[in-house]
Amino acid sequence: MKHISIVRKSALKLVLLIGSFLASGLIILAMVLGNESGNFVIQVESGDVEKSIAITDDPNDKVYTNRLEAGGFSGMTCTTPRYFLNGDDYKEQEPLLKELTTDLGRTITKETLFIYTFYIVNTSDAAMNIDIEMSLSNVTNQFDKAIRIMTYNETQEDVHIYQAVDETPREYQYYPYTPEYFVNDMTVFTQKVPLTVDVDKIKYSVLFWIEGQDPEGDERLFDGTIKLSMTLKVDM
Repeated sequence: MKHISIVRKSALKLVLLIGSFLASGLIILAMVLGNESGNFVIQVESGDVEKSIAITDDPNDKVYTNRLEAGGFSGMTCTTPRYFLNGDDYKEQEPLLKELTTDLGRTITKETLFIYTFYIVNTSDAAMNIDIEMSLSNVTNQFDKAIRIMTYNETQEDVHIYQAVDETPREYQYYPYTPEYFVNDMTVFTQKVPLTVDVDKIKYSVLFWIEGQDPEGDERLFDGTIKLSMTLKVDM
């Protein structure tokens, strides 16, 4: 992953950025994460939970599950990493990212940022790789063009940001890492996460927001929706 080169802007440029951001950021938008019931769903492929991996959003959980659901929400407004991470690059932003993802389960901050944090648990005695795939569906009003998705593997200090393909590629200011494009119209990303015998669980977070610097994030998104889900399976 390549870091975006960050150049500190003058106070005037920052004011202009804020003005531009607020112009689009105050638009009220709708968002639904997950399946038909309006939940963001994370699930382990059938069979893997019994033999090797599980997931949980309860630190005291002793009986693990193969499915987690987080209620979606509506009324989402625009934001950008400069505002919810309060920094110009990853070195400055990482402490607040860790703070935002402290609590397990669902967190919504000021109706601009949706966060879900959980543990991937190794229930076996063997090392393995976990394949993680996020899919999207039920997109309306081109909602996928403006949404950003960040994954934060805190245990292994791995961060990714994903977005739809930009027809006109551009650099977004204050991003901790250069965004990667969605795999296709149905798949956001695929990741391979190693689980070793020394690491019995991984703390993993997913963050969603509508990018205020993106020209796609305008009134065309009003009442736009998207459904997202994640599947984990053992790479045999």
